[in-house]
Amino acid sequence: MQILPSTGEWIAEKLGVKDYRDDSLYDPELNIWFGVYYLSYLYGRFSSDTWVFAAYNAGEGNVSEWISAGLEAEDIPFSETRSYVKKVRRAAQRYRNKKMLSFY
Repeated sequence: MQILPSTGEWIAEKLGVKDYRDDSLYDPELNIWFGVYYLSYLYGRFSSDTWVFAAYNAGEGNVSEWISAGLEAEDIPFSETRSYVKKVRRAAQRYRNKKMLSFY
């Protein structure tokens, strides 16, 4: 998962990880743990998948400003973030449409 070092430090503090270093983010287990924690935090903060995805990409401060300004997902001012949100929404929909395989 993509986590900035500053976000990693913040998460480490929240989770009580004492020996955190920026290169710890290259450890797959810690990276996924931190990424899932951060997504959970964002879901607690924002009311929709769209804004969670946007916050993961562009930062929660930007998203808070956009929501306060009454913007919709289509109005996100960062083209990279607009594109990211669209891609993640499409991928999420594909996963929702997949049927679970039976192993019995």
